[in-house]
Amino acid sequence: MTQRKRHWHETHDRDDLSAPGPVVYDPFPMTIGEAMAHPRAAALWYAERGVRVHPLKQRDKAPLLDAWPEKASSDVETILGWWKRWPDANVGLVPGPRSAGLAVMDVDPRKGDLVKIDALIALLPEKRVPLTWRVRTGSGGYHLYFDASAVKGPLPAAIGGIELKANDKLNIVAPPSIHPNGTAYVIEQAAPLAPFPPAWLNVPVAPPKPAAKIADTDVIGRVGQLLGRLDVRRADNYESWLQVGMALHAVSDTFLGAWDGWSHQSPKWREGVCAEKWRSFEPKTHGLTLGSLVAWAREDEERGGLICAAEVETERIDWLWYGRLARGKLQGLVGLPDQGKDTTALNVAARLSKGAPMPGTRSATSISVADAAEKAASWSTYRTPRPASTSGSKARTSSSIS
Repeated sequence: MTQRKRHWHETHDRDDLSAPGPVVYDPFPMTIGEAMAHPRAAALWYAERGVRVHPLKQRDKAPLLDAWPEKASSDVETILGWWKRWPDANVGLVPGPRSAGLAVMDVDPRKGDLVKIDALIALLPEKRVPLTWRVRTGSGGYHLYFDASAVKGPLPAAIGGIELKANDKLNIVAPPSIHPNGTAYVIEQAAPLAPFPPAWLNVPVAPPKPAAKIADTDVIGRVGQLLGRLDVRRADNYESWLQVGMALHAVSDTFLGAWDGWSHQSPKWREGVCAEKWRSFEPKTHGLTLGSLVAWAREDEERGGLICAAEVETERIDWLWYGRLARGKLQGLVGLPDQGKDTTALNVAARLSKGAPMPGTRSATSISVADAAEKAASWSTYRTPRPASTSGSKARTSSSIS
């Protein structure tokens, strides 16, 4: 039977595989630039190198497949089927022994990882990061790809405080995927994968941490109030979700449960994810504090047209009638029927017009005639005092106007 040889870029442009004869895929037909021109071409390129891939939601990190750690594949026909169904899907990689020993170090500057990577580099004989595949992530950090196929036994989840993804239950967002913030993952250094540095194998998972920060009762209540004021959509966005966790961690080590509970509002919540991220946070390396939560809460409420009473700034009141009526403010006269509200309102109006003191005070009140006329004109209806009785006698009102 005659064999046909088809390049990946031809497969990318054509889905017709019905021509007679089996399809033979040329193993390395594309340059990196050609492979990164489209997610499906990139997925095939990774798969050819033995890495298991799976589709992610468009401009997201969430997998499209259930049980994706097991379903991830390097099979060409399977990958073509996925990207035919979801042509704009992001590309996810599953590291580990079943992916040619792929191990990826996630260097996140927001967690202080630039300082930590310097400490790890100092342990290497060359005093520099090995020449290897390096990716700039959508959030501004970078991924270092290593070949850990020669390492005996499982690698830890972190080295020197930097997250290490070498477990076949983890997901790596790979180029040319688009981050939720709209920034693309790009290749900064397209070098062959370097062997995982042996000097790093005995480094502790994380540097020693300072004593735990315990929050007092007032702070606990304040944090609960602030989390309740945050827009729930912050829990759906990876960056804002992560920042809330980092701010809570900076306040106290005891707020993991609060972060997990708040995160549970999002359909993206997964059990154990908050705890895993929490362990990777370092203190005082990102500038996020309790004040960050206050600012985000205020921002979300203002965007929604709400203002929290606790955030209203107080100011000195200019009393017209001390403790009862403030000058230049909208007032309400509230009470049960037939208790003298109309009489009181007329009494106050008469005193204002005459400049007479209010009840219980000695100083005269004053309001300009023009101001009074302007305010009166703003009201469209007036109520007259209700008769004291329905008898034939004249209606009577009591007043202490002098």
